Amino acid sequence: MTVSTTGTDGVVPSLNCPADVEAGSDGTATWTPPTPTDASGIVSTTSTLTPGSVVPEGFTTVTYNTVDGTGNRASCSFIVQRAVTGAFGPVITSCPNNIQQTVTSASGIVTWTEPTAYDDSGHVRLVMQTHSPNTAFPVGTTPVEYLFQDPTGSTARCVFTVELTVAVGGVDVTPPVISGCPADITVNPDAGQTFATVTWTPPTATDNSGAQPNVASTHNPGRRFNANTVSQVTYTFWDARVNIATCQFTITVTGKH
Repeated sequence: MTVSTTGTDGVVPSLNCPADVEAGSDGTATWTPPTPTDASGIVSTTSTLTPGSVVPEGFTTVTYNTVDGTGNRASCSFIVQRAVTGAFGPVITSCPNNIQQTVTSASGIVTWTEPTAYDDSGHVRLVMQTHSPNTAFPVGTTPVEYLFQDPTGSTARCVFTVELTVAVGGVDVTPPVISGCPADITVNPDAGQTFATVTWTPPTATDNSGAQPNVASTHNPGRRFNANTVSQVTYTFWDARVNIATCQFTITVTGKH
């Protein structure tokens, strides 16, 4: 939900959209409209589509906007998916070759041209990628993956590796050792919500130097993840010589309660 507190009381309306829906074979989509609530009363609620609308093949985003009696605004969105008649899955173009790079430290910045995909339906989206170009990679071999999906649920993957090597005599190039990296997590949305609150036990690490490694993470336990998404969670540990070790796992939130 997106909110704006420009009103005089500073309290935004409560507005929760339904989970993503699938249209019928004729393209007709139905859902229960969200009911906004606010102590100062609701002045207006608008939407980009109404239940019973016919949507095109592919993915259509439906957004609801509401305004309360003091001018505070809130909005929420969900996706309507209509299956397509296409017989083929996504086709990936320009998937990078494996990358090999020599560095003078325990990590290095690596870049590449990101892959794209097309589909005979005309609708395809990127649903997951594990890494982005122009980011730091540790010494060693790291797999990189992109996942594309069309409206029928067919997927295509682009997978390549980034391999960094270093030869620095007498310098510690041993990364921290990670323990307790979580397995991939799959959950349903919270009851009555379009998101799931997900928790896990964070991994830990030790280093051959005896010092406690530094750590940074892309997400923390207890975070909300939207329905129908696959999110990559990365924990990065590094020592005083900037030797890097990473723990990665995915969090998949279904569209089913």
